[in-house]
Amino acid sequence: MKTHIGRAILAGISLVLIVAVVAAFAQVSSSPTQKLNSPRWSWISENWTDNDAEYRTIRADIEAQQSQGTLILPTIERYKGLWEQNPNSPTALFRWAYASFRATQQNPPILQKQMILPDAFGKVPSPRTYEYSRLRFLVNAHYFPHSQLQALGERLLRHTANDYDVSYYLIDCYRPWESTVEKEKALTLAQSLVRANPTRSGPYSALGGVYFGLWSVNHQQHDGDDAIKSYREYLSLAPVNDAWRKQATKFIKYIEDHKNILR
Repeated sequence: MKTHIGRAILAGISLVLIVAVVAAFAQVSSSPTQKLNSPRWSWISENWTDNDAEYRTIRADIEAQQSQGTLILPTIERYKGLWEQNPNSPTALFRWAYASFRATQQNPPILQKQMILPDAFGKVPSPRTYEYSRLRFLVNAHYFPHSQLQALGERLLRHTANDYDVSYYLIDCYRPWESTVEKEKALTLAQSLVRANPTRSGPYSALGGVYFGLWSVNHQQHDGDDAIKSYREYLSLAPVNDAWRKQATKFIKYIEDHKNILR
């Protein structure tokens, strides 16, 4: 969950292959089928209406359940059942999708069983609201942080500048090894997230992911050093049972073992 690279590691892909995949990203431009005006991406440029009150209420309720420890699997399954009974209801989908998304932030095993798939949003009429677009961005960026999501992520941050979740996932949508502009955007956002949340582990893993991506392609020692520093900060703050600790440790060892070889 920490970066697209980190998610690949969680899926069991080797570190050597990850470096190759990142390098491949730097060589491949977006396919014509991925343009913003294709049906797959048309939703990201929707104009938002003012009919957001119901979605804000649902979001607040889900977040309250999470903070109280009552957002549990049976609750999420009940929300899913309510949506399946009314599959054309955007509010029912929103409730299940947001509960699933929040649960993945506190309990990774739920991710495998209950996480909403991005395609589900395409089966339900869009209410064209900020909250709905925000959630759809988060779910899509969680699964695959495609560069086409950048414009929507930036628009969401213009609406609510201090949105931690949008900032966190938008960092992953940038390709910092492809251009100076994307590098500056990714680093600026990650560094801002660190400054605003100095005691949270997530921003440090996101910053480490930016540096790791740069190092994997450009093989600059300072990027590898900065990645190690960021991942070590993450490890110093992350809970001992954080599922990603093992992967961060692997990244550090991989960089240390290979930074002189790949120069």
